[in-house]
Formats: sequence, C-alpha cells, structure tokens
Amino acid sequence: MKKNKKILVGIIGRNFGYNVIYRALLRSNLFKVSSFCFKNKKNIPNLPKNIKIYTDWKKIVKDKKVNALIVSAPPLTHKKILSYAVKNNKHIFCEKPCTKSSKDLKEVIYLINKKPFLSHMVNYTLAYLPAFQLLKKKIFHPKTIIKKAYLEWVIFNRSMDKSWKNYHMKGGGILFNYYCHTLYYLELIFGNIHSTKVDIKNHIKNENNYILGDIIFKSKIKIKIKILVGNLKKHKKSIHQLRVKTSDNDCLILSSSTKKLSDQFQLYKLKNIKSINSKKIIFSGNLSKTDFRISPTLANLKRFAKSINLKKIDRSSFFIANRIHYIINKSLISSKMNKRVIIN
Repeated sequence: MKKNKKILVGIIGRNFGYNVIYRALLRSNLFKVSSFCFKNKKNIPNLPKNIKIYTDWKKIVKDKKVNALIVSAPPLTHKKILSYAVKNNKHIFCEKPCTKSSKDLKEVIYLINKKPFLSHMVNYTLAYLPAFQLLKKKIFHPKTIIKKAYLEWVIFNRSMDKSWKNYHMKGGGILFNYYCHTLYYLELIFGNIHSTKVDIKNHIKNENNYILGDIIFKSKIKIKIKILVGNLKKHKKSIHQLRVKTSDNDCLILSSSTKKLSDQFQLYKLKNIKSINSKKIIFSGNLSKTDFRISPTLANLKRFAKSINLKKIDRSSFFIANRIHYIINKSLISSKMNKRVIIN
C-alpha cells in the first residue's frame, strides 16, 4: 500500500490557531506546518525556524507548495479568505463559525461546487469528545428508549466588550459561539431536527443572553434547552450538561463544569434519579492541565486528512455548516414570531 505524503499546511490566525490547532498538529504525523500568518509580528509565539511567518494571509494561499489551509481568524474575515483559498485550489480546515452568515457561506459553497476535488471541513470539537461519542453509541443501542432530554449550558463570558466574540453580526454572540456547537452535536446524536420553538436574547454585551425553549427531532424526541451566557455573579455556576431520561427512573448524564479549558466531560448513569448513590460512571476524563479542545481537534484533523487522501467529503463539511446557519436563522424567526417553526 502506497504511503500518503505529509499534507503541507499553512495556518491563518493566532489564538485558537496556535493554542489549539497547531498543538494538535504537533501530535500528528499526517501534516507538516509550513507557514503561519499573524495580524502583526508583535509577541509571536516561539516557532521552529523552518516555519515561515507572514502578516499577509494571501502569501500563504498563493504558495503552491501548501496543500491545505487552516483558517482560525475572526469570522468576519472568513468569506474573503475561504473564497480566495478555493480559487487557489486549497483544501480548507476552518474553525467555527465557518462564516458570519448563511449568505456568505452560500457564496463560498458556490465556488466549492465548481471544484469537487477540494476537501472542506469545519472544526466542531464538542461532538468528537470521547464522552459525546459514547453517549451517541448508547443512544443508538436498539434497547435504548428515550423518554425525554434536557440540555443546560451556563457560560461565564470572559470576552472583552469590544471583542468580535460578543457581536452576532461579526460571527460571535451566543448563537455562533455556543448554539452552533449544540446544534451540530445534537443532530449527530439524535438525528435531524424537525422543529423548534425558542426565545432568544442575543445582545452585544453577553451579560444576560439566553436561548430558552425546545427542539423536536424527526424521531419525535423532544429536548428542552437552556443556554445562558453572562457573569458568575448572576448565574452562580458554570456547567454544560445533557440529561437523557431512558426510563421512569434511569438517566444518562453528560456533564462538565466547564470552569476551565482543562475540565473534562464525564458520562454517567443514574439508575435512580432521586438517589445520587445510584451513580455509575461510564466515562471519566483523565485529570489534565491540557486544553480539552486539542484532542477532538486532532481527531477532526485526522478525518480531514482522510477526506483529502480518499477524495471524499466529511460529515463536518461546509454543507453541514450551512445547515447549522439555516437552523440558527429559523430559530431567530421562532423567537421573533413567538411560534414553533419547521426545520426541513
């Protein structure tokens, strides 16, 4: 069997690009980092001398030796970068959200459809954590009957007021920072969404933003949703928990305190909801000081490499990212009209 050559990649973006994606790449022998693009050359992290440093991202895209582009810049810039990358025949691994709007992404997809040989993928991390994958297996087990489910995600907002992460129109806010992750992993675990009815508050300052309501899947499973973003003085605790009731007494619980980026998700079962003593650990993440996002990012990068080598589109493609945009837009309509909307 012919061994595939290492995929030469260029990375655009410093924060997540260096702290998570680059560190994930160091754990893989499938890729070789050829270049990095930063906004400026101030406080550049310590990188090997053979990695080229740029402040103009177009120079990476134009480099004919670079096979794939990793994009982790502010979403407001993604459409321009992605379009240019497609025109220059680059495979693309992009941090979420892929673009700041469905309109922008559709324009990128229009270009991609002309070049079906290109691989494209969005880095949805939560869905590929071990605890989430184990829950998916439990859900898909023939003997598992789901009575109901409840999702609670309370986030302590650390972003500065002027950060793009607080602005929905710039690809941030509660919908693009958190809800897109939720929608992706819920459809991966429970199947396609049929309808939703939610109330959304998504102001510029994430002091008291929320998504409250429910989602009904085509399988008729109904999940109640409560996502809150603000300060800990108001919400008291930080938590990400998905509870799936499988009988009158049994419950599968996926949970993390999410206080720190090193906090791991656990999966456990309560055989008696009223008794914490009935708790049975199914998966417990190892104690670590490592950013929990590195591991699923590495798993996604491996799938990205496979997509390139086999010339097959991955599930986390731009097409799926566009569906996430579509569901977010439908959710906004539901909130504005105060009614349930159908998701096709």
